[in-house]
Amino acid sequence: MKDAIKGIYIDSEWSEDPTRIKDIIKKQFKERFNVMTSAPIRLDNIEFSNINEEDNNDPLRYLQNKKLKWQCVSVMEIKD
Repeated sequence: MKDAIKGIYIDSEWSEDPTRIKDIIKKQFKERFNVMTSAPIRLDNIEFSNINEEDNNDPLRYLQNKKLKWQCVSVMEIKD
């Protein structure tokens, strides 16, 4: 494997046991990103843009138009 973790220090001791390494890394990620999920997401004071009935009935067309507009803006910014 090209991008593999061969070993890590666990409690000041080098370990190459794949199961132990996997468990420690999973634990680290769980602890790190669990903080993010524990905070409630609040949408107070956030204004959302509205779409009309026609766009609501055909959301794919609406999103394609939005993407096209952003592509046009990007091209204009590059040309300036």
